[in-house]
Amino acid sequence: MVNGSISGEEITKRSIRVQVWKKLLEQKAATHTNYVYNRITNFVGAEKAAALLADTQEFKNAQRIKINTDKPQEPIKLLALGAGKPLFVSPARDSTALLAKIEAPADADLTVQKQLIRPQALRENGQEISEKQRALTVPRKMSLNHAKARQPEVIRAAQKDALFLEDITGRIGELLELLPTSRRLRLPEKLAKYLAGTLYYGLSTIFRLQTLGEEYTGMIQVDRGCRDLPQKHVQLITYLLDVGGEDLVRCLLQKIENEISHQENIIPEAREKIQVCLKHLKNSLPYWKTAHRAWFYIFAGKYHISKRFTGINYLLVRYWINSTMSMNAYRILGVITLLQLGIVLLKSLKNLREDLQRIKPEETLKPKFSNQTFQSQKICVLCLEPRTNTSSTPCGHLFCWHCIMDSLDQRNVCPVCREAVEKRSVVPLMNYS
Repeated sequence: MVNGSISGEEITKRSIRVQVWKKLLEQKAATHTNYVYNRITNFVGAEKAAALLADTQEFKNAQRIKINTDKPQEPIKLLALGAGKPLFVSPARDSTALLAKIEAPADADLTVQKQLIRPQALRENGQEISEKQRALTVPRKMSLNHAKARQPEVIRAAQKDALFLEDITGRIGELLELLPTSRRLRLPEKLAKYLAGTLYYGLSTIFRLQTLGEEYTGMIQVDRGCRDLPQKHVQLITYLLDVGGEDLVRCLLQKIENEISHQENIIPEAREKIQVCLKHLKNSLPYWKTAHRAWFYIFAGKYHISKRFTGINYLLVRYWINSTMSMNAYRILGVITLLQLGIVLLKSLKNLREDLQRIKPEETLKPKFSNQTFQSQKICVLCLEPRTNTSSTPCGHLFCWHCIMDSLDQRNVCPVCREAVEKRSVVPLMNYS
């Protein structure tokens, strides 16, 4: 292993290789000094290195061995064949197979084994393995749980992604400002956010590429078992939940609230209590995100709720240089966050209880006019009296003539649905019963 850093240069795979090649030349360890750079060159002591490798427990436990066809690996190939372990190597150059399998007969001597590992003998002695046959001959990919990203890397990646998303959202918002006002007001309120998320994740995650934040911290997304990349449909669901998951939940709760408000077979008191509970539930959605984040601070794992649902994990590409700093600071932060969240939830529950107690039974809220008049929907919502000189707005809501005129003097919108209304568009209804 080459120790030390390269002054003034970033440490990369290429820079480490150059260091190794220099050391081989300086120490005269290469068997062919004219062919050192840009290749896996043979070196003095390859047989000793192979013997040390064969003495490890990992080599003894291995049932199959995948190895390169380079010259320095020949000693370990012979030791593997001598131990009865099949080898999987690259196939012949003109072959379309994925791998080539080499097995030595039980009575093969060293001379026969050397003949088997020669690259020229692969076509005759090697059993070609196609992509479909790989699962039957090569063991499953080992789990990479030990390479899972921890809190610092995941947080930095999320912050980077949020920064880029904010910049893209701002630029899209500037483009939308160029539209005519009448057309711009008809657009959804969070259209810029949705378009930005579609562009950012659509050009990275959906194509199974890293986001800029993941590339910055050297992470990749893997499936629930940490064995393979996530399926495309799983990443698509994760993207949809990331961009519009919270808004979708809000819309569903609002739809439920609207449906309940139109249910006449529900007691008014119970209906109002259900609506109050749904309102507080909508307001509590950020608390769920905070609780999930506190759980992440304490136990690591998933930072986003969407990845909790789909089971996507983060792995560090260079896990061997993972930070050795203690995670106790994050655990303390998680506990403090939970305590703060508990206080906020207690206050929210207290407000919910007070709102429910304000709801009185229907008998105490009877109006001073008859039930028949109330049920006939002849009440003006502005003065709460039976309508006089009934007038209609373009949106179809009915008011007293003088009530709607007074309201439009203050603001040119419908008092019920807030749609723009002008005085000249209000129509008095004649002979309306």
